[in-house]
Amino acid sequence: MGKTKTITVRAARAAAGLTIAELAEKSDVGWSAIHAIEGGRMPGSLGVRLRLAAALGVRFSSLWPDTMAEIRAAIALDRPEKRKG
Repeated sequence: MGKTKTITVRAARAAAGLTIAELAEKSDVGWSAIHAIEGGRMPGSLGVRLRLAAALGVRFSSLWPDTMAEIRAAIALDRPEKRKG
């Protein structure tokens, strides 16, 4: 798997040519939450992060690579081991 380039929500929003208000409308996330996420004052829930990535048209892993690694690890731990049969 290739390494995904990490970008910030602010950079992705600017690249998309969106204001915070426009991103809020497009993602159904409050503008104050977006402002707090961009400022590093709030991480945002998984659902909020997913909606922001979708609204910005970027991969979730581009915005939050550490969270993506944690999700992959949790999925791997949750898989039942294959039974020999």
